[in-house]
Amino acid sequence: MNLQYPNLNLPNQINQNAQLAQNVYRADGTKVKKLFGDIETNYLDGFQYKSTKPSEGSPWRRLCSYPNEVAVMKLRIIPTSEGYFDVLTNQYIYNYKDHLGNVRLSYSDTNKDGFVQPRQYFSQQCDEPWNPFFPPNCISIWKPGEIVEVNNYYPFGLMHNYTATTQNAYQYKYNGKELQETGMYDYGARMYMPDIGRWGVVDPMAEDMRRYSPNNYAFDNPVNFIDRDGNAT
Repeated sequence: MNLQYPNLNLPNQINQNAQLAQNVYRADGTKVKKLFGDIETNYLDGFQYKSTKPSEGSPWRRLCSYPNEVAVMKLRIIPTSEGYFDVLTNQYIYNYKDHLGNVRLSYSDTNKDGFVQPRQYFSQQCDEPWNPFFPPNCISIWKPGEIVEVNNYYPFGLMHNYTATTQNAYQYKYNGKELQETGMYDYGARMYMPDIGRWGVVDPMAEDMRRYSPNNYAFDNPVNFIDRDGNAT
């Protein structure tokens, strides 16, 4: 892995396994843009604009191949107090978090029945009301459930089952921080590596906590402590 740090001491280029991720920051260090492959993400106070192809918004168009499609920037994620709204799928997604702010479960209620269906559930549909003398024509189908995501973590943030980060547009997970394509979490001031429980750079406030390593996370006690923005061990 190769990282390039400009004068803000934040990585503007991360090259890992021949894949390049580029970040653009404001003068105060706030990330405003991320480029990864042909995917562009713009950040605006919690709102996310993503480069989206027209076929991504239609389940029927996704079945076909459109090699000449041109992606355009569209509003994708709208933050809410309970989770977020996915503009592309037109769904409110609700996040269940633990005491450390870790997103453990994301779910929706697409049919608005007040219940959360599992990831897949069996449903029977009939073409007319039930009549004992004339049974209706019924078909049995499997429907996609309303559970969007289930996340389980090791204490230092590594997920039990790591999957591709492109499956879900909303990638805020451990401590409520955004998981990058490189496998690191963006805390704002620093990038965190959950597989080894260490930061990518030293603590900017290391002089205030000399008993601890400037690269360790949450005083090596992630069950009781978190680092809200990466500015302190």
